[in-house]
Amino acid sequence: MTNRGRPLVTAMRVFVLAFGTAALWLGRDGMNPDGVAYLDVSDVYLTGDWTSGSGYWSPFYPMLLAVARFIGGTQPARELAISQVVNFVAFLAAFAALEFFIRSMRLATTERHPGAPPNDSAWLVLVYAMFAVVTVGWIRLWLLTPDMLVAAIVLAVSGVSIRMAVDRTGWTSIAMLGVLLGLGYLTKAALLPVGIAVIVTLAVMLRRRRSPGWPAKIAVATGLFLIIAAPQAIYVSRMSNRPTFSEVGRLSYLWFIAGVPGPISSAFPLPVSLPPSDGEPHTLATLDPSRDGGPAVYDIVAPLPGTLPVWYDAGYWYRDVAAPLYPLQIARALVRNARVYLEVFGFLLVGGLASMVAGRLSRREGSAMQPAWVIVIPALAACAMYALILVQTRYVAPFALPLFAGLVPPWAIDNLSRRLRRGFAVGAVAVVPLVLHQVKVDTAVWRGSASVRESFVAALAARGIGPGTRIAFIGDAYDAHWARLGGLRFVTLLPRAEAPRLWHLDEAERAKVLDGMTRSGAQAIIAESPVPGMSFAGWQRLPPAGAPSPELLLYGAATGVAQR
Repeated sequence: MTNRGRPLVTAMRVFVLAFGTAALWLGRDGMNPDGVAYLDVSDVYLTGDWTSGSGYWSPFYPMLLAVARFIGGTQPARELAISQVVNFVAFLAAFAALEFFIRSMRLATTERHPGAPPNDSAWLVLVYAMFAVVTVGWIRLWLLTPDMLVAAIVLAVSGVSIRMAVDRTGWTSIAMLGVLLGLGYLTKAALLPVGIAVIVTLAVMLRRRRSPGWPAKIAVATGLFLIIAAPQAIYVSRMSNRPTFSEVGRLSYLWFIAGVPGPISSAFPLPVSLPPSDGEPHTLATLDPSRDGGPAVYDIVAPLPGTLPVWYDAGYWYRDVAAPLYPLQIARALVRNARVYLEVFGFLLVGGLASMVAGRLSRREGSAMQPAWVIVIPALAACAMYALILVQTRYVAPFALPLFAGLVPPWAIDNLSRRLRRGFAVGAVAVVPLVLHQVKVDTAVWRGSASVRESFVAALAARGIGPGTRIAFIGDAYDAHWARLGGLRFVTLLPRAEAPRLWHLDEAERAKVLDGMTRSGAQAIIAESPVPGMSFAGWQRLPPAGAPSPELLLYGAATGVAQR
């Protein structure tokens, strides 16, 4: 790197680290439904009861949460702060992996084109701006999800792959590749097929380059990958009663492609009833919202731990639900998700297109480009895999940086690649102000919500609703983040979409529904407040529960609730 380029790189490093740190601090009070589930799984790991794990959530992230909570303390009031420390460490790991990726690209540039500048300024701007967008904007540091760890692993794997492609790796790096791929699968199940794509791409490229000893290198990396991945795949298969490496793909297909009613949430159509665990494949009927009759109530008592059992291990409830093949729905999903990609990558694509048409375009220009296929192909494979079912920004964020940075690597000194680098860089920088606005919105939503949740939990405890209390909930339990803090457990749900049916009943009929919830094991009943004008006699208002919960009501006095 030239002396002229060092100030630019230093400034971008400082900006990225400061931006990420500030965003995490400002959103530190945030909580999400997946975060509640991951903390529930970490409880299981803390107790050592590995047989009660989840076949839906990958184990590495909750393991890290469990270790951090073991060190920092398991008090409920501290677990959110401890979890955010884990997220910050993951962010630093992703930044370190980014620096390794940049050094690997510099090394490859020196090897392939000694006369080319090792780090093109536009390429560096693209990479650092993309990292800020990916981590702060798309993954969002405050979210309790493993996606930041996925970004760190993907960047590290990309760096090792680049080095292997130019024969600048020893056996330690090759072993590191296998370990990283295995940890990737333990972090997020989708990285198993992506890891296979990495291995296959490397094998093809090393074979074409006649790299010395390439079969042994691929064999070692693959062997370590499988050794680390095999126990988790066996564990999930046993829990699912079928050979599989994850239940996530099958369930996502059921919910988003096959039209099967999802878990008890307003985000999905509601099922007539929860599927029985009878071991026989069956279909699941959708509840008709225009039917006559009272509200649908779902008992979710199951031999599962967790705050919300229906989300702690969704595979338990859907293990025998049939998943027919619907080619037309898959085609529609591809079109729908293609539009999502255009929206997510819009600024980058517009910048690249503008730079392309700004100069000469010809077949010769295109053939002169030298993408880093060793990282571009696995990134494209990951994007294609998600496009089959569901695309969300945090899912594809870890692959966006290797994809765009690999399309125009610094060793590509042809005119078209130079123009595309500048166009992509401008597009990435243009997204940063949007990310700044998103941070502002997140801050406004979550500021102070942690203390509000603590006050709400204290108010429940004063009414006899403390740790171990089994509760019925009327509304969307996925947004009831206070339940985890209070050590409560949902056993009966009346979803938000069905709540108007309850409130329109006369008091006698409504009491029958509520009594049924109590007979199902609920020791307290909490409800989202109905629309103005509806009677809620017999209920008492509760203090604010924090974003995003609406105003809540408690049925009866609920003092002296038995605790377990």
